[in-house]
Amino acid sequence: MKLKIAKLLPIPLILLAISLFGIYQVYSKTGDFFLKDVDLKGGTSITLIFNKSVDMKELESTLKQKIDNFILSSSKTSEGFTSVKILAEKNIQAQEVISLLNLRNLYPIEYSVQFVGPELGSMFFSQVATLLAIAYILLFITNLFIYKNPVIGFTIILSSLANIIAVFGIMNLLNQKISFAGFSSMLMLIAFAIDTNVILATKVLSREEEFYEQYKKGLITGATINAGLIISMLIVLFLTNSSFLINIAKIQIIGFIADLINTWILNAALIEVIVFAKKH
Repeated sequence: MKLKIAKLLPIPLILLAISLFGIYQVYSKTGDFFLKDVDLKGGTSITLIFNKSVDMKELESTLKQKIDNFILSSSKTSEGFTSVKILAEKNIQAQEVISLLNLRNLYPIEYSVQFVGPELGSMFFSQVATLLAIAYILLFITNLFIYKNPVIGFTIILSSLANIIAVFGIMNLLNQKISFAGFSSMLMLIAFAIDTNVILATKVLSREEEFYEQYKKGLITGATINAGLIISMLIVLFLTNSSFLINIAKIQIIGFIADLINTWILNAALIEVIVFAKKH
């Protein structure tokens, strides 16, 4: 029995080993599995109201003189004023920030300060963990009903989890923090990974006697989808100035590349072994 795809298994295993090393590095130092951005860790939030439009690039460069790590966002109030929110990791004095802005002829008409604790992030993680556990159980039951093989259901879930581990590990190694928006985008990666794995399983199990031919058809479809999504995220990464969108784009790019490896090598190799073991 000659297995073609299984020969490539070292590739996803190396990716998994590197990712776990990245997770271990951060966990040994912080007790967390990934580097959390300010909105997940908590900090000081300052809301500034301006009666005119504000150049966010100029504001960001000005704040960097005083604050090391922060998240900046803006919106319009119902009165038409510009509302700017600064979320900083460390405790900062609002008066110092306003004095700095005044030197650049930026005069807020009012401001407010509040402390953002880590409880919101903790609550978010506990709810996500519960929902994911329920979702994976239902997914396993559904796959068991469709494919009549518990191992197939397990491989689909395994591939999805491997993508998330890859995102955590590679982001850690790149010293990139994950924000609330970025973590939320990982939920989209889970859904996408399940879709591509279902495409793979449906293709190769529909006609087991044409396994490699069906695999190639599925690979072309999956790789085309992944390539399109990676290119779109690269465009976002290089054209946007939004820290939220940049964080999302980095996570999506890592996740889509990992999905190519984990779906079309790791999961495909496991299904290949199952199919040919059944024949022999």
